[in-house]
Amino acid sequence: MVQLTAGIGARLQAASPDDHELFDGPHIVQFLSIKKVNANNPGSTVDRYRIIVSDGIHFLQAMLATQLNSMVNDAMIGKHTVAVIEKLTCNYVQEKKLYIILALRVLETTAEKIGDPKAFDTGADLGSSNAATTPAYTTPAPAASSSTSKPVVKHQSNNILASAKGGRGSIFPIEGLSPYQNNWTIKARVTQKSEIKTWSNARGEGKLFNVTLMDDTGEIRATGFNLVVDDLYPKLEEGKVYYISKARVNLAKKKFSNLTNDYELGLERYTEVEEIPKRELTLVDQSGFSVRMTLWGKQAEQYSADDFPVIAFKGVKVGDFGGRSLSMFSSSTMTINPDIEECFALRGWYDSAGAGQSFQAHSSTGGTGAAIGFKLEEMRSLADVKEAQLGQQDKVDYFSTRATIMHIKADNICYPACPTAGCNKKVVEVNGSWRCEKCNKGFEAPEYR
Repeated sequence: MVQLTAGIGARLQAASPDDHELFDGPHIVQFLSIKKVNANNPGSTVDRYRIIVSDGIHFLQAMLATQLNSMVNDAMIGKHTVAVIEKLTCNYVQEKKLYIILALRVLETTAEKIGDPKAFDTGADLGSSNAATTPAYTTPAPAASSSTSKPVVKHQSNNILASAKGGRGSIFPIEGLSPYQNNWTIKARVTQKSEIKTWSNARGEGKLFNVTLMDDTGEIRATGFNLVVDDLYPKLEEGKVYYISKARVNLAKKKFSNLTNDYELGLERYTEVEEIPKRELTLVDQSGFSVRMTLWGKQAEQYSADDFPVIAFKGVKVGDFGGRSLSMFSSSTMTINPDIEECFALRGWYDSAGAGQSFQAHSSTGGTGAAIGFKLEEMRSLADVKEAQLGQQDKVDYFSTRATIMHIKADNICYPACPTAGCNKKVVEVNGSWRCEKCNKGFEAPEYR
């Protein structure tokens, strides 16, 4: 039988919303029930599921983040499922705690009910009793991972854009926003920004703009009117990340938005928008590749290393924004010039050979690694692109556009290519082997391109 994380229910019941270490898990729990909570609401376009979570001693209610709905729909989780909650958050709704599960991993789907969990006595002083009564964790240790080389900072881009304000509240996921909350702050990237639109009717004149904001949990549309346009339109830029607070959470007007979020933000004159300090490093090692690492907030402001140090990172996020990239969380760790054997080996390699070497950047498109960002000022219609015959000459042409995909041709979407580096020629299957005529070799499997 799987051992549940003893006492995690009591710890969550007594936690404050900014207890990030606790919410980042991992916690082994059992789901006693899963129920759709908006089944009778025809106006909702996204299913929401309530889960009763047990540690074998107590149980409490939580909501499943909508990006995990497929786990319910595909029967990956159900009654008595044992799972590892890897990340969750806590919101306050009508002065009650609401837990939202953001990431989980299934251990068992057919387990029996474990223990005899009870509901919490809401009148008990959990905050004063937990320290003495909560048992220690009994979760198994995570599998260790290691790397033979640590990255060297090849180039630094000192791009500190703003200074952080003190006294900011807890960071809420976009998924967790609702009209019942007031004191929240989101950390989100602007993925789309409209032009300023104007109107004139019998009631007067006005103007508006909207942006699409995105974080790890979802997207939400935000709209500003009239004086707010003058204040916030110049501040918000596509591709940049901001802290946003003191906006109004409204029911989404679906006819104006194609997002699945049931809510949208109304930007007000008192809405606070703060660009997050950012610093980008380029990391290299003996593999011959480079990757961009982004530091945020205090991590960016306090970084002061120079002379191409060796840095060890742990717990960073791998993303594909503008090609393969890395980004630090608040829980990520960074150690400059650590006193370990791998550090000295990497230092010796860089001083003797790496400093004069060229490195290939990771690219999510399989090209040369050059990231082409969306440029609003250079946006062109497809008719303009066709008329200008872009891409018809010997040189490469780039352009930015916004369009809707109407059809994807299923046949010839990729081809079996030779896995030899630099070849990429089409291979043919002969007697269970894939043969490349150019290389005059056979392979067990092709690389599809």
